[in-house]
Amino acid sequence: MFEKLIENINNSINLKKSEWSLLQEKFTVKKILKNDFFVREGDIFNYEAFVTKGCFQVYHINDKGNKHVIYFAPEEYWLIDPSSFNSKKPSRIFIQAIEDSEILTLTLEDKNELLEKMPALEKYYRKLLENVYEHSHNGMITRSGKTAKEKYIHFMEENQHLKHRLSNVNIANYLDLTPEIISRVRKEFYSEKQ
Repeated sequence: MFEKLIENINNSINLKKSEWSLLQEKFTVKKILKNDFFVREGDIFNYEAFVTKGCFQVYHINDKGNKHVIYFAPEEYWLIDPSSFNSKKPSRIFIQAIEDSEILTLTLEDKNELLEKMPALEKYYRKLLENVYEHSHNGMITRSGKTAKEKYIHFMEENQHLKHRLSNVNIANYLDLTPEIISRVRKEFYSEKQ
């Protein structure tokens, strides 16, 4: 269960065995079934979580009632709403499992204790935030002003690991298109490849 977290952290920093033990003590394993929520809009985000198995969609519902997926979180992604987690304000997002999933959760108090006892984790979290910002920034630029087909092709190229795990509805909600448009574009795309 902790292997993916250890591998993910090891990509950025090296921790001692004693530090790994402390780290594992602070995380709690939680299973979430397909379609169940980790967080709903209005909840206080009491935990940040690392996905070890499965996949989630992180989304919000706009004023018109339309669902907009912000990102998908498969294995080795973090689930967090920083403003709710850090300031205990009600969350403005939903985090829902799109597959049976397992996560490792961490409270703010435990995170702060780990950061105090293991200063190297600061570097890991800084890199994590930089990667999130870069991914978000690039995603907005890439989707801006593109045709439905261009958006779809780019999404499929950038997310090979997700293409068989997401429905047309999931992809449509991420690309701000309708499932019918995704279905049409997908047919065009695959007929051109043959």
